[in-house]
Amino acid sequence: MGGSRRGEIRRYANLIITMLLGGLWHGAGWTFVIWGGLQGLYLSINHGWRKLNISLPKWLAWTITFLAVIFGWVMFRAQSLSDAMEMIQAMIGMKGIVIPGEVRGKLGFLTTFGLQVNSWNKFTYLPSFYDSKLLSFLVLFVLMIGALKLPNTQEIAEKIDFNPFWVFILGLLATYYLLSLNRVSEFLYFQF
Repeated sequence: MGGSRRGEIRRYANLIITMLLGGLWHGAGWTFVIWGGLQGLYLSINHGWRKLNISLPKWLAWTITFLAVIFGWVMFRAQSLSDAMEMIQAMIGMKGIVIPGEVRGKLGFLTTFGLQVNSWNKFTYLPSFYDSKLLSFLVLFVLMIGALKLPNTQEIAEKIDFNPFWVFILGLLATYYLLSLNRVSEFLYFQF
């Protein structure tokens, strides 16, 4: 298709077309095609942004990436375009905003602007440790900090000295997985 040899616009168009086809490969529905198009658009924006040599604060870059990924996942997982639009509208507050009842006294005046106030607990989806939602939140917070501050698997792998012991362990794992190949598993994309 020419790639970057035919200019930047062609390069970005090729990225978008390739990702559109990747979306179509995942499923024959408009949500998958749009998801693929979004991935191509995200890649194009990323490549274009790098050429500008403008760096954003890390927290802002992470936030933008997180929101873009979440938006794309909605398209990927929705059963239909109307379901995707319902979810996106709810995510951005177009279906109303619900605030926890605990803050009713402080933000109750917002009900005059259409804000619903009920006793919904925003942490009910968290795993409960000894029925303490605060403890659950703290555990997740500590895990998140650990994921951000501790070395990742690539950094750990660079530090490992692959002596005979590690070679033996990796050989055992490889043998186990090779012997497990005879188990029947359904093709991941069978239902797509």
